[in-house]
Amino acid sequence: MDGDRLSLQLVLAGVAWLRDDNIPDFEGYYHCYLDQSTMLALFQDPDFKLLYSGSAGSDTFRTGQVIKLLGVAFVTTTEAPRQTLALTGKRIRRAIVCGRGALIEGDFEGLGQSDFESDTQSHQFIDGICLLVREPLDRFQEIIAQTWKWRGGFCVPTDVTANPTILPTAGQAVWKRAVVIECL
Repeated sequence: MDGDRLSLQLVLAGVAWLRDDNIPDFEGYYHCYLDQSTMLALFQDPDFKLLYSGSAGSDTFRTGQVIKLLGVAFVTTTEAPRQTLALTGKRIRRAIVCGRGALIEGDFEGLGQSDFESDTQSHQFIDGICLLVREPLDRFQEIIAQTWKWRGGFCVPTDVTANPTILPTAGQAVWKRAVVIECL
């Protein structure tokens, strides 16, 4: 069906839901992660065309960077979720509108305490990532081996305590910092 395409109205409805629940944004913008096909469908939306007209000459449009419009930063990625339905063979695409704190990265604090890291000349830490360089093993001391290591994880924070009894504008959802919009 042609009516199951992503539209600017659906994205703005997701943003409104996040704002109603007091979900913080990223410096004035909510991020909408979508794949190239979903972005193409958005360019077919008449509302999006009208608001984005005249921006085709901008550096953002010509270089294919992030598009910012009406408080939403549209970010195209190859990691946007997609699924093919087994019965119909239709492909479902999902655009994700996120507020700040939807996913939090955490570094393991004990990374510098491993056995291999006792030699300070073979490793260094840059932004929580350990770069390892093995000493050359050949006669001319020219061929080295390099690798990197990071210990950490990502978590989705819960908003179980932000309910209407504590924060009057909060909803009942436990995880509410993102909105997933399904479309064809």
